[in-house]
Amino acid sequence: MRATLLLLVATLCFSAVLAEEDYEDAPWGDETSGDEEVEDDGGDESTPDEPSRDEDPADSSGGSAVAPKVKGTIAEKADNGDWKGVLKMLAEGKHDVNAVNEYQESVLHMTNMPHNAQPEALKKLIAGGADVNMQDADGCTPVVWAVHNNHYENAKMLLDAGADVTIKDKKGRIPKDHALSQKMRSLFAAPGEVVESPLSDLTVANFAKEVQKSESDVVIYAYTPTCGYCRDFSPIYDELAAGLRRTSLKFMKLDVSREEKIPKEYMVDRLPSLLISKIGATQPLFYEDGPRTVKAITTWLQKKATHKIMFTRNGEEQEAPSTFEQEAPTEAALPKGAIDGAAAPAGAALSTDPPAHDGSEL
Repeated sequence: MRATLLLLVATLCFSAVLAEEDYEDAPWGDETSGDEEVEDDGGDESTPDEPSRDEDPADSSGGSAVAPKVKGTIAEKADNGDWKGVLKMLAEGKHDVNAVNEYQESVLHMTNMPHNAQPEALKKLIAGGADVNMQDADGCTPVVWAVHNNHYENAKMLLDAGADVTIKDKKGRIPKDHALSQKMRSLFAAPGEVVESPLSDLTVANFAKEVQKSESDVVIYAYTPTCGYCRDFSPIYDELAAGLRRTSLKFMKLDVSREEKIPKEYMVDRLPSLLISKIGATQPLFYEDGPRTVKAITTWLQKKATHKIMFTRNGEEQEAPSTFEQEAPTEAALPKGAIDGAAAPAGAALSTDPPAHDGSEL
């Protein structure tokens, strides 16, 4: 009897080990929801689902089979981040440019890793006949990776090379569904089509949930549709959000001409205004008088955010850079209180005085 019980326990333990190994080897881990390592998008339905192989634009939607790893291929070099080795193999012209790793990711896919675009390799791969429409284990094509990770030049090269924008991944999404910045979305716009920001607007109804009770820091861009400076800054803010989409921050917008009953601590007296509401804080911090560029704002956020802004590159965690591959057009700092046709929310007069907030030194 004892021998039978020991055999049963051993069998169960062996089964548990197999189950754990199967989970670890799955092509994509559990999907996060808007941030890098501790990501939380707060239910922003307009933000495309985040990639879940730590850094790539696909997720575990149905247990895609894992192919065995092939040694000595150009895909293995790319998978290990050895791009000098990749370029050397491409120059030799003897290697399969459509070789894939165990997740069916081609080298074209991997030229579009987050914060690690490889435009030179991508260009040579296209010239060498690489399949621009190859799908990975979750149905994502290389252009999906480029769009999702905000590599504008790479996305443009792939589209120019004939990337099919109608191919759907396993969740039914096409490439433009992954675009978060207006600049990227413009690649898929029809002539004359107005490209709108995909970022969600805060409302009185969802303000408490999305901001005050948020489990992540929330960056808020306050604007009005009639503000000229706001129209100039809007694509820069989208570019910022796209570059930091997989970090511990959540990005939202607030049309102050419509939402007049937001908490008074968040009222603004100049436009555009940028602020960060930290986890559990009762007062937001305002970005004042600095350059309105992706680089300057990212540097400020890195200093003020509750958690360090991190991203994954070549399998290692690193602090988010203060600039990204596609830096938005430089916008000089606006004069204090500069307003261009903006409508003031009720109860908050727009003026040249400093914003009425907690007075924290930024």
